[in-house]
Amino acid sequence: MRSFIKKALFFLYLSNKCSYTMYEVMTMSMISPDSVELFYRTYDSLVKDSLPLALCLNQITAKMDAEDRDYFVIPAVKTGRKKDIYFQFERKNNELVFKGIHTRRTADGIA
Repeated sequence: MRSFIKKALFFLYLSNKCSYTMYEVMTMSMISPDSVELFYRTYDSLVKDSLPLALCLNQITAKMDAEDRDYFVIPAVKTGRKKDIYFQFERKNNELVFKGIHTRRTADGIA
């Protein structure tokens, strides 16, 4: 699946419909196939948004790569918990392995 996504992004890049450079497409982190189902189920159960995750996931992972972060935040207004939700990942071999969620921050990271 990962190679299919990269091929699709490469095609969009060639047809000038993608804002990513070729280098960004080839080095972009992808969610690990081993944890993608758990990630999607968790996201869908917690986030109340009319925009499907698949439409913005590439932008999220690109921003995580650019900022060298291993998490992204969904604001409280889009969740049913009335708290910001932090989706935590671990980087392994240029893949993002979903580790779970957190709902609060500490000074030295996410708790």
